[in-house]
Amino acid sequence: MRQKAYLLVFTGFADWEPALAMCEIRKQNQFDVTTVGFSKEPVTSMGGLTVTPHVSLAEVEPERAGIFVMPGGPMWEEQTHKMLHNLLEQIHGIGVPVAAIGAATLALARSGLFKDACHTSNSKEYLLAKVPEYQDPSLYESELAVSDQNIITASGVGSVEFAHEIIKALAIYNEADTRTWFRLFKHGVTPEVLPPQAVTPEMKKTQPISLEPTGNQQSQAASNAVVSLSQVIDQMDAASDESKAYLNPRTGELITLTDEERTAAEDEDPLEDYPEWQQTAIKKAREIIETDDYLPLPDKFDIHEYAMMEDFCYSIKDSRLSNQLSQQIRGSGAFRRFKDKIHDLGIAEEWYQFRAKALEKIAVAWLEEHQIPFSN
Repeated sequence: MRQKAYLLVFTGFADWEPALAMCEIRKQNQFDVTTVGFSKEPVTSMGGLTVTPHVSLAEVEPERAGIFVMPGGPMWEEQTHKMLHNLLEQIHGIGVPVAAIGAATLALARSGLFKDACHTSNSKEYLLAKVPEYQDPSLYESELAVSDQNIITASGVGSVEFAHEIIKALAIYNEADTRTWFRLFKHGVTPEVLPPQAVTPEMKKTQPISLEPTGNQQSQAASNAVVSLSQVIDQMDAASDESKAYLNPRTGELITLTDEERTAAEDEDPLEDYPEWQQTAIKKAREIIETDDYLPLPDKFDIHEYAMMEDFCYSIKDSRLSNQLSQQIRGSGAFRRFKDKIHDLGIAEEWYQFRAKALEKIAVAWLEEHQIPFSN
């Protein structure tokens, strides 16, 4: 018998707030999504949707609950519900996650469930103003979503983060797929590999691509020089918005070309028109541009520094630290805030080690793709 994912519905509930989370829960077919009302009478959401609850509050079965989700709505600021508070305490007491977003966090504060759990809401001042008995401001975190001690809370503007924390709590996806999901719904970053459900029968009929090197590729690989992996990584890391690094696979030569040198090389002006010190660089730039002897190393668009920072945030086992750091990379100024925060948290060295391994992985993949032997 499958567990139930209970969703509380009531007149004026903010229907969009739990939508992403409930969609991911339902489509994985692991839980029975069950709507709960204070009665079984139909209710109308803030967006005008009419919902007839599956069960009433009195009919909830705590022993079958996999999670209990509460959306926000004006009701929470006007009413308290003793029966609901008792149910929440009972459900949470047996280890079932309780999730509240926006104004619904007021119910958790009134129930005393914030006593030992880090949490968030629309703001700390909001909780203090609406719940006089709220005594846990020291555990409040100014994040869009927080998960701690089976209590999941979110700001009313953090529906994606809310769904993200629920996905993690219920282990709906593995860690890699969870990261991919968040990037897609938060930042619009589409995955490079199609998920299995997106593969059509027509795609399955196509012949697979052979990954074995052809004779020409084997010959090419044999003629390539052995390059230093660390030097390739250093060149990748040193490249900037105004420069790009190149490798000659046959000689192993690594060179960085500035935009200024490239522009000069593309002009048809005689070399003699440039200072002597610049002529050598421009001559080399023309060689890179006009021949196929050089390959461009992975640049900032291949390295995805932002995605690297995001992966580091997810790699932190302490959920509170992970959430704090994740919040710093939202919006403009993300790189500066991230660097400031890792020093504040004392995890700068861990970040540098993580980044070094990520760059090494990118470099190794690039070298193997181009059949270039390398040494450590």
